Amino acid sequence: MNIKVLIRWLYEKILTYNLFIPEDNEEVNHTPVTIQHQRYATRLYILLLILSVYVIFFTVFVDPQTETVTISDITPSLFDQLRHDHGETLSCPCSTTIISYENFVLNTLSTDPICSSIFVSKQWIQSLYIPFASSFLVMDFRTTAYSQFELLAAFCSFSQEFVSQVLTDIDQQQLLTIELLVEDEVRSQVIENIKLIRASTYVQISSSLNFMQIITQSSSLISALNTNAHLSITEEDNETFYLAISPTIYYRKNMPLFVFDTDIYSCNLVNSLVPSGFYSIPYGFGDLFDDYWPDIPFSQTSPNISGVVDGFLSGCTPFDGLLASTLDCLYSDQCLEQLVDYFPNLNEVCIS
Repeated sequence: MNIKVLIRWLYEKILTYNLFIPEDNEEVNHTPVTIQHQRYATRLYILLLILSVYVIFFTVFVDPQTETVTISDITPSLFDQLRHDHGETLSCPCSTTIISYENFVLNTLSTDPICSSIFVSKQWIQSLYIPFASSFLVMDFRTTAYSQFELLAAFCSFSQEFVSQVLTDIDQQQLLTIELLVEDEVRSQVIENIKLIRASTYVQISSSLNFMQIITQSSSLISALNTNAHLSITEEDNETFYLAISPTIYYRKNMPLFVFDTDIYSCNLVNSLVPSGFYSIPYGFGDLFDDYWPDIPFSQTSPNISGVVDGFLSGCTPFDGLLASTLDCLYSDQCLEQLVDYFPNLNEVCIS
């Protein structure tokens, strides 16, 4: 019974406790509303007091004190060990915050062996020259070989100069950090930056090549090899002659008739490709193959093929064909031996 009375007394004491009761000599109007507000303020005051005491206690007695320890003569292995032991609490400021890649990055450049082979030499290219190359068919390798290898040599030279400039740009890249980084973090940053530069390089080269193709086609530039256009001189009378220029047209025997009617595969519209080889045509069909390739409309006559040059393609221009070629023939002894039969001057070239 006494316990119940005690509990009830404590409850009433807490419920009616008021820190803001004025002194006895002060005259204050003690209305019920005023007393109730004073009790609310008392409870809020006590709650804030308890929280403040808790925060002070936690800060002083629970939170561990930090201590700064300075270590000199840092080595990579010691830094890794300290990083492992102390994690994010380790601070290792750098005396030098900026360093160029050329001071710690080694770039290894590998190029296609063709660009350092005899196939891009002047001797090899001159051996492929045929004065009457334009008299062969569009897809005949004798028509485009000289021009394509000249382009290949130019591409190799251009790529080497371009890549050399890219390597210089990489060396001039800078690593910026105010804190010493672990080796994996440095390697990751460098690799990602180099990947970005490589992707940008690829886009620049591809854009340049595509631009050259677009300019050639849109400007109707005519190849001297008669691959993308056919020039003919017609005589109206004994005194008047006309120069006629018409684009060559890609045509296959199995194509529908509307393809022939609309000339949608004309070289001034699209860049078509066929495998390069060595072709001959029956007597009397030469004029027809000047306009259409590799087949001619409304005829069962097809060029006779005596050999295929693996990995080389022919198109509206030697440039178009080379861009899509894989150059497999240059890695095959049998294919290279075949070239000698059609380019006799290659007998004077030593292929090792």
